[in-house]
Amino acid sequence: MDLEADCKLVSLIPGWDRTHHLRINSGIRIARRTRWTEITSPGFKFGRDTGAYPPKEDWRQLTHDEMSKLTGITDGNDLPATIQLFQIPDELHLMGLRSIEPYLEEPSAEDKEKGYVAIPEAATRDFFEEFKQWTCRNIYVLTKEHRHQIGVAARLPGNLSSTGWEGLHIDIWGPSIQRQISGGYMGSRLVINLGKEDRHFIFNNLRLASMVRRYPEILDAGHIRPFKEKLLAGDLKQIFVGHAFLERYPNYPIISVTLAPGQGYSAPTTSCLHDGYLEGIRGSDISLRTGHSGLTGPEIAWPAVPYLQNWKDLCLRAARNAA
Repeated sequence: MDLEADCKLVSLIPGWDRTHHLRINSGIRIARRTRWTEITSPGFKFGRDTGAYPPKEDWRQLTHDEMSKLTGITDGNDLPATIQLFQIPDELHLMGLRSIEPYLEEPSAEDKEKGYVAIPEAATRDFFEEFKQWTCRNIYVLTKEHRHQIGVAARLPGNLSSTGWEGLHIDIWGPSIQRQISGGYMGSRLVINLGKEDRHFIFNNLRLASMVRRYPEILDAGHIRPFKEKLLAGDLKQIFVGHAFLERYPNYPIISVTLAPGQGYSAPTTSCLHDGYLEGIRGSDISLRTGHSGLTGPEIAWPAVPYLQNWKDLCLRAARNAA
């Protein structure tokens, strides 16, 4: 399948070269299918009963046409639905790394079995506060209309997925497809590479609402059709819409963005299939994750986090320069 234009990407990273930091492939492997007949059962477990969809490894550079479909601001001016790449100051990156590294030196047998190390809250408290202040000076304004969650993930060597879900997934706290189609905010996550090695952010650039509009047949397969209305209404987690697309169209291209230490992204992770891809990493993968979602309740709007005007100007300028 050919890459389509939908969710776009803009970079504010100094010296960033899209010909070297962007890759595309020919889709995903279906390592394990979702247990569709069980998704409404009380015993269904995410990660165990959901599908596993790792990317194929035939990465290559994007063509000029593919690059033009991918770079810019989504829908012309929808910055919250745009993947924004940026870099934090070196001293902030080092502060975060130093607060976490001591806990990775001697992981317990339990940590090794789980594949990640739990970092005590006290260890990162000062760093989180510094990071929060930096983002509020440079990117967005925190408001009472959103839930804000910040944490750090330290995954031990030997994994290809930063989440352990074995490939592409959707953050499961997103609103219903109907709310997304009507323009409701999709929720976002901001992730920073706090490690010492390059990591990769991979994603499918079709948003869930776009999948439903352009490929309505993904929910009409015999084993999925019984859950169609519940999926559209948001009675089931939106991740299953993405899984339905991946199983019907496994050859839709996946994009890979290389992120050096201290670099990160803000992305609509409740509406785009994505993952942290750890190919080539020898040490631990350390990432800062800040989530923004709407307040709870089916009728509550999910307004986007308000960006600072200077940040919006920088993104628009970067988009024009990349055109």
